[in-house]
Amino acid sequence: MSHHAAELLAGAQPLWTEAAAYDEARRLLRLALLRDLVRTLHAERSRLMALRQPDRAETLKKLEPILERLRTCELDSFDLAGLVNGDEPQNPLKEEPQDPRLDRILGEGKLDRYDRAWEAAMAVEALKRGWLFWALDTQVEVPKAEAFHLGLGQRL
Repeated sequence: MSHHAAELLAGAQPLWTEAAAYDEARRLLRLALLRDLVRTLHAERSRLMALRQPDRAETLKKLEPILERLRTCELDSFDLAGLVNGDEPQNPLKEEPQDPRLDRILGEGKLDRYDRAWEAAMAVEALKRGWLFWALDTQVEVPKAEAFHLGLGQRL
């Protein structure tokens, strides 16, 4: 693994370890951390490609599918730092159908898109923990919002 990839993982390790203290929310917190790590990794890969450093970008690309597999694995005993040493995720979880309550709560098909896999995993985990979902439906007067936005920039 590249030094660059190891640095990204090392930066996430303290939060990964801290999540262990939250028994009921451990998996949910770790899923959120992994989602953010994958997004950071992807953005960094894009930056390296733009800087014409494809070799460095390629080493990060190899880490992405490994992190993606973690979404469907048991995370309690997995050590994120182990990825630096070449450890691979084990213990895949039994794939369960998406809870139909999610479609009722969030809207049908909202989590079915390919780019919503992390959010779907977190929503399923939150339902298992009994967490509540809520939504706010409100009207916004666009001219007033724009005026506020412009005024805020001027006041800052």
